[in-house]
Amino acid sequence: MASNPVFVSRLVRLPLTDADGDPVGRVRDVVLVPSGARYRVLGLVANIERRAIFINMNRVAAIDADGVRMVGGTLNVRSFEQRPGEKLAVADLLDTTIDGEHLTDLAIAPGPDQASWDVVLVALGRRGPLRRRAPDVVPWEQVASSFASSPEMDEVAELRDLHPT
Repeated sequence: MASNPVFVSRLVRLPLTDADGDPVGRVRDVVLVPSGARYRVLGLVANIERRAIFINMNRVAAIDADGVRMVGGTLNVRSFEQRPGEKLAVADLLDTTIDGEHLTDLAIAPGPDQASWDVVLVALGRRGPLRRRAPDVVPWEQVASSFASSPEMDEVAELRDLHPT
């Protein structure tokens, strides 16, 4: 797996390939869940045969510029349904306003244990017709308070962390 952060805007629309390198579909979004002070990457939403399906991050072998390569085995092609507490990076979080700036991108990277992926960086920028200024890339910790969850969501996150899937 890649050790450098991967920006979500570069990840979406990349090909999703099986263990042999054969294309299966394309990445559409990233599923995030609150996990303590960070958002943890639960999986990817991919378009396969015009259907959005969920790919658990445990099934991802590598993420690079060529696409997302999955671990071998079978694939559950049941349609993706967003569960309570889950956030989609592109659909739900991008373009969120934080302190007068728009969230333009998120970067994910493997966690310290290399078993999970976390949101580590956030790109903030202005919206407008000439957006010439480069976005400010800041650590997640600087904006985490803007995504504070309710006590119920904290309990769900604790339970989910007991059995990360």
